[in-house]
Amino acid sequence: MAVIDYTALTEPYDSKAGNALAYTLRTTVPTRRRFRGTAMFIDIFGGGAFAFAFVTLFPIGVVYLVRGIVEGNSDNLGGGIAMVLSGIGFGAFGYWLLHRYFRRTGSPELWWRLDRFAKANGMVFAPWSPEPAYPSGIFSAGVGAAAYSHIRREGADFINIGNLYYQTGKTGNESFDHRWGFVAIHLEQTWPAMLLDAKGNDRLGMNGLPFDLAGTRLLTLTGVGADEFVLWGNASDLTRAKQVFSPALIEALATGSGTYDAHLVDDWLFIFSRAEFDMADPALLAELFGFIDVVRAAKV
Repeated sequence: MAVIDYTALTEPYDSKAGNALAYTLRTTVPTRRRFRGTAMFIDIFGGGAFAFAFVTLFPIGVVYLVRGIVEGNSDNLGGGIAMVLSGIGFGAFGYWLLHRYFRRTGSPELWWRLDRFAKANGMVFAPWSPEPAYPSGIFSAGVGAAAYSHIRREGADFINIGNLYYQTGKTGNESFDHRWGFVAIHLEQTWPAMLLDAKGNDRLGMNGLPFDLAGTRLLTLTGVGADEFVLWGNASDLTRAKQVFSPALIEALATGSGTYDAHLVDDWLFIFSRAEFDMADPALLAELFGFIDVVRAAKV
């Protein structure tokens, strides 16, 4: 079990050093998604247009609404309600487009903390790494995939902890953003493909995960927290499945602060969260490193 130093995540922030690091990163390595062509036009000009519609419609609608109430005029009242609701809708959509464009995947403070944290623990920090080459289907579920605000440990006990970004939508105009938290653990041997699906994040009775489950079936799990997951795999692999998805790991995942899925493929185990990780949260990182310790202890 590795001893992790979390000091860098809680010590006072040195803004001068943080800004200097941010400048260096932005001028030497990728730090965020690059918007081009149609996507940029939709986000900037579309967002601005909808925001303008909100600024125009909402106050006029409020005036008509007030007049309709005061004067008892149903036409003004109905028109005011329609304009207010339309304005709110336009404003919300405009905010969504502009927020998506201007939102960054990190800040100077976060990068400064993660860089110091990684160095203190023999790891490497990267703000944005395009096209992570992992065999799990989630890393190729859309376009523009990138790991961001992530830390990794090189060598035989390779791990990578951070967030994943990708887009889906109409080909050539992918505009729906997806952000997941992930842990990638390199294992000592190759294993059959299996998916541990948490029931807690299923929607409409479906897991919604970007994996092909053809040819697999539900396998039985036992132990604390086992009823919170379903395990997909081949029946002949059940004995081996219990080596990786041990009672200790199932219990750790089930009692964690988030809802986690896990994908076993080749010599990799991936743990996913539908919500991006707060990489500056010592408690969360301690939990994630705890999962890794359980996997390492099983010598899989």
